[in-house]
Amino acid sequence: MKIAESIARLGNKLLSLIAVLLILLLFSYGAYSLWDIYRINNNAFVSDSLLRYKPDGIHSPGFNELRKQNPDVKAWITVDDTHIDYPVLQGKDDMEYLNKDPLGEFALSGSIFLSSQNQEDFSDSYNLTFGHHMENGAMYGDLSKMLDQSYLKEHQKGILYLPDKMIAIRLYAALECDAYESNVYHIASI
Repeated sequence: MKIAESIARLGNKLLSLIAVLLILLLFSYGAYSLWDIYRINNNAFVSDSLLRYKPDGIHSPGFNELRKQNPDVKAWITVDDTHIDYPVLQGKDDMEYLNKDPLGEFALSGSIFLSSQNQEDFSDSYNLTFGHHMENGAMYGDLSKMLDQSYLKEHQKGILYLPDKMIAIRLYAALECDAYESNVYHIASI
């Protein structure tokens, strides 16, 4: 009888230890997940170290330096009074900068990028740029606010800086569509 009680106590202690280890493991995983979400959301905003490359006109030295570090940088887009203030990249396909920052490092928030089907100098009549819609307003998160006509009217001006010129941007419409909308996403069909 004493042997059975000893085995039962040992079994209870072992189960308690396993339960504590599982709780600690789950707590650690939860803490890591919260930290990772915070980091992803924070990294989606343009950093001060990247803002130093932002052009302030044509032939901007900082912008040229960024383009030397990554030749896929084609432009810089800024929409007044929004969080849209990023370099625009163009990869060999439309997946390349989905999870890469402007310096080519892995980043779940990715980059703003020009469709690989467009001309890199934005000379096409229809230029399609992509960027993640972040709930915190980063990247292209502010675009969903533009579905409200009054917000759009107050935030429709911006600048697209290219290496040799600046193009004034005027946003005049906002469209929410499915990612498979061929009339929007297939430039060749337009």
